[in-house]
Amino acid sequence: MSRDVISLAELPVIWAEESERVVVGAMLTDPTLIEEVAMLLDAADFFSPAHQILFSEMLAMRTAGDPVDVGTVMQWLTDRKLDGQVGGLGSVGMLGANLSSTLTWKYHADIVRGKSLMRNLVRRNLESIQAVYDNPENHEGVLAATELSIAAVVDKSQGGSGRSSVCVLREAVKEFLVESGKLVGKKNVYSGIPTGFYQLDLLLGGFLPGEYIVIAAPPGLGKTAFAMNLAKNMASSRKDIETGQTKRPGHSVGFFSLEMTRLQLTRRFFSQQAPMRSGLVRHPQNWGARDHDAIAVAAQDLAALPLYIDDDGFMTPKKFASRARWMHRQHKIEIGFVDYLQLFSLEERVSGDIETETTRQASKIIQQTSKALGIPFVVLVQFNKEGLRSGRPSMADIRGSGQIIQDAHTIIFLEEDKKLNEEREEGAPLVIKASIEKSRESEKGVYRYFDYHGSTYTFKERQSEATEGRQTY
Repeated sequence: MSRDVISLAELPVIWAEESERVVVGAMLTDPTLIEEVAMLLDAADFFSPAHQILFSEMLAMRTAGDPVDVGTVMQWLTDRKLDGQVGGLGSVGMLGANLSSTLTWKYHADIVRGKSLMRNLVRRNLESIQAVYDNPENHEGVLAATELSIAAVVDKSQGGSGRSSVCVLREAVKEFLVESGKLVGKKNVYSGIPTGFYQLDLLLGGFLPGEYIVIAAPPGLGKTAFAMNLAKNMASSRKDIETGQTKRPGHSVGFFSLEMTRLQLTRRFFSQQAPMRSGLVRHPQNWGARDHDAIAVAAQDLAALPLYIDDDGFMTPKKFASRARWMHRQHKIEIGFVDYLQLFSLEERVSGDIETETTRQASKIIQQTSKALGIPFVVLVQFNKEGLRSGRPSMADIRGSGQIIQDAHTIIFLEEDKKLNEEREEGAPLVIKASIEKSRESEKGVYRYFDYHGSTYTFKERQSEATEGRQTY
């Protein structure tokens, strides 16, 4: 017989008001701490609804690149009709005014997190008690559910997501059969995210959740352009697994550009989409009527893409993890691109070679973030100078190669095919060979050819008789 047990509302409140105020006040006073705080806490870790809102909205402002202070925060909240829910200007202003120092923020953040874990533990235990009364005969089921529920709290206390990472093999077998069953008998439909290049997708089967894909190329050979082609293909359209029909727009894509500004990237996207030579895109004063029309059509097409750009030029591994989580939560990104790995920075001093340590930390964080979010990340890397001078580079010639080779699921090399390019006519596109140097699941050592039109940053597959006119989307 079911009965109601004591509710959470009847119990004493578990929270640390002053510690919450210190943490939010530190974020407001020193905005550089926002990403650091976000590495330790989520909005739900705060008990106060006002503090939850302030945490979430300051993180959103920081990600958007907006300055954070009392005035800008209040204007942001007012525009979103949230100012009344945080107590207005007086309450927000007091958070910073009453803060004696930001140096103790981590101490107080640990307290906030601990109180959050205790509230969660109490709630889970109350749910378990209620389940005992609701299902008195199903002791095995209640015990199993309780174990999983408590394990989720323990997992979060140790830095996890709060979701149990353990399952019995039969559940994984069932999940595999369900996913595979959706694809049986369906050509050119993939469980992963297709690249939009038919022959490359036949080889790789698309990019699957949790995969870390590395694209390596010498400088100036179009690796950024190649990544942009992939990103635009994925964001433009997608295939419905059930029906095989093409849908628009496509997958939600995050693009982390450590090298170029969003405006530089956008000019390149216009060159691809119009299509129009990059030199002409840069000089609107030289546009004719036909060019204006092409730009207008391209603008309409590009504006419809669910493609989100983060162009922070000082990206640390920790900041990346925070930004990627936010972009995944806010915009539901299904795949991320990073251009490029060796441009990451470190805030702390390190012993030994700085570049090697930076690359090591960045690679590990990307691999862990990909797995935690359950989405693939495509990461661009450069070769070291010694490898370029030695002829055809190897994986060992990737700058900071040790950690990258260990972490990556797939490594793709882009290189010029010198023999084919010697035979090409003047003005013809450059022939680029994309070769699979490492793959944990598909064949390695195989390659596909592309024509690279450098003036419009566009890659096109070289078709064979068997694949002429075929496409993924």
